[in-house]
Amino acid sequence: MYRVDYHSTPFLLAISLALSGCLADKSGPASELFETKSGHITITKTKVPDVTKESMGAVRFSSVALDIVEPSKIEGEGRSLPCNKAGFGGNGTVIAKGKLQTPGDTIELAISGCKYRGVPISGDLEVDLVSREGKNYVVNYRYKEFVFGDSTDALTMNGEVTIDNSYDEQTKRTVTARTTKNLELVQGTKSAKINEMWCADSHIGPKGEGPYEIECTMILTSSAIDGCVALETSKKFQGTGNGNPTAGELLITGAIETKTQIIAQPDGKHALIKWDSDGDGLYEGQLLKKWDEMESDMLSWLTKVL
Repeated sequence: MYRVDYHSTPFLLAISLALSGCLADKSGPASELFETKSGHITITKTKVPDVTKESMGAVRFSSVALDIVEPSKIEGEGRSLPCNKAGFGGNGTVIAKGKLQTPGDTIELAISGCKYRGVPISGDLEVDLVSREGKNYVVNYRYKEFVFGDSTDALTMNGEVTIDNSYDEQTKRTVTARTTKNLELVQGTKSAKINEMWCADSHIGPKGEGPYEIECTMILTSSAIDGCVALETSKKFQGTGNGNPTAGELLITGAIETKTQIIAQPDGKHALIKWDSDGDGLYEGQLLKKWDEMESDMLSWLTKVL
């Protein structure tokens, strides 16, 4: 697993180049939704509520494992399997081609009418097992018109995510890093695009019980803010169990060095929001908000249901 040096010249150059065009290239089935959404935005005071909601939604989304395939469960050469024989719930089927047991293996899945943690799933998914040793593994997921949920809540995902999971037997700490160059999400008329993401979350003991940390960097394009911003956890978010962070800071940067900052408060209920809407390096305003006031309608949805 690797870490990003946020202050290195290559990283800062990558952020600069990404913001100049927001990496809004047209690719994939959802690309038409982004034709008019290219370009970084100026973070004005009126933009702060939506920018903070979408940014925190993206960070929360990054901590969802989406590690939905159990290597020992599925194997086949184009044969149809009931969902429960492929490690899922539901009454549908999975057409599997290949296997996922030893490094170098690839499996292709066509999923219909299954459920993952109670959430309906369907679509095409390819998974590569890059490496595995005990509880340590690296896998690549390629989602193609992959749908979570149903009806109006359905969220469609296209793109590739690499998951690097490591476990320390002595400390009982699990660290999961996720990277993507391009991930597109669509839910009804809402859309988001995540580029150049590296996010890692760690927890001690079973997830949702012990202390956790989250660090993240990405370029986020969202229809809710009509453009894109750069996100960076300048200080890791920290908390316990399934609770909100009690420490940590997220820096969100837009055009002409405009920015807003989300600072977790020790009570676990609030975050301090500060903004610099003219890019002079001075925060001219701030307010205290509850965490549940910073939930993106789309990006926070999958985190909640999973």
